[in-house]
Amino acid sequence: MSLKLKLVSIIASLCLVVVLLSVGVWAVQQASISIGGSVSFIANDVYCDVTGSVSHMAGTAPELKQLSWSAGYEASEEDKDTWKNNPLAFDKQGTDVTYLITIKNNSDERYIDVTMTDNSAVSKIAHTITFDGQPYQSGQKVQILKTEEKSFLITFSIEEKDKSVLDSAYSFQLLLQDENYGK
Repeated sequence: MSLKLKLVSIIASLCLVVVLLSVGVWAVQQASISIGGSVSFIANDVYCDVTGSVSHMAGTAPELKQLSWSAGYEASEEDKDTWKNNPLAFDKQGTDVTYLITIKNNSDERYIDVTMTDNSAVSKIAHTITFDGQPYQSGQKVQILKTEEKSFLITFSIEEKDKSVLDSAYSFQLLLQDENYGK
């Protein structure tokens, strides 16, 4: 093979390597990590409103509709569905994503017992839960007094930002009840 042909082959190979590396770097910069999941509610004999929001995520945050319960009235399935099957996308820097759930007790006579159960299956993504700014353990019963408003804050964090994240799903169930109703 002539020297000229070898030189052209080497230059063509180097150009191909540069193009492939450029595409790879671009693809990594465009990648986003997301997890899917839902928050569900069971409400028994309560008079309250629930609102929620998602912050610090890449893309458009889900629009969570206000849910309301009172005597003889239950939040609609359509409104509850806005809390289901919501992907939470991390930006390329892996900034923590926060999910805020606020419960307003509209009763001036009774308190509400609230229990959040964490059924999440997340891998390589840590999540912490606080209630009214204090650490919260799944299954712990807390109270919202008459006319009070309290919040759960769930913070999702990528544990190792330089590693891939496997498919994960978050799942939280909130039980809202007045155990003294009718007694």
